[in-house]
Amino acid sequence: MKPTLPNTVIQQSWKEYPDFADYLVELGFRRVVLGSVSAKFKSKYSLLWQAFSASLRLILPQRCFSNMRVVVAFGHFASVIKLLARLRLIHYEKLFCFAFFVHTTAWFRVFRKLARLDSPKDHYLIFSRSEMELYARKLEIHKTRMHYVPYGHWESAPPRPQLPAQL
Repeated sequence: MKPTLPNTVIQQSWKEYPDFADYLVELGFRRVVLGSVSAKFKSKYSLLWQAFSASLRLILPQRCFSNMRVVVAFGHFASVIKLLARLRLIHYEKLFCFAFFVHTTAWFRVFRKLARLDSPKDHYLIFSRSEMELYARKLEIHKTRMHYVPYGHWESAPPRPQLPAQL
C-alpha cells in the first residue's frame, strides 16, 4: 500500500495569514514555519536573501519535504517553491499560491515570465473576480488554475485533504 503524502502549509513566519494556516491545520495539514519575516517593507536584495535562506530551510531537511501531496504557500514565496520543484529538490502533487498579489504594472512582465514556468499542478487562490481577470490577461495564467475564494470564507477554499476531482 502506497503511503499517504502529507498536505502541507508553508509559512515564512507565524504572522503570515495565521487564520488561514490555522484553518488548514484543523483540516489535517502539517504546518511548516521557515523563520521570522519582518512585516516592514524591504529592499529587493533583502527580499531575495530572505527567499534564499527560507528555501534552504525547506530543502536541507529534504527527506521531510521531498514528497508532499497538497502545498499551500503564501505570497510570492510560492514562486520559490515552484522553482525548487523544477530543480527537483522538492516534489508536490498540487500547489496553491495564496495571497498572490500583483497590481503594479512594473511587475507584470516579471511575473508573466514566472507564470510560464507553471505546470498544470500549480494553482492560485484569488480573492476577487477582477484579480482573476487581471492575471488571466496580464500574466497569462489560465483561469482553470485560479480559484476565487472570498477572503475569510475558508470553508469554500479548494485545498482540502480530499480534493475534488476537477482540481
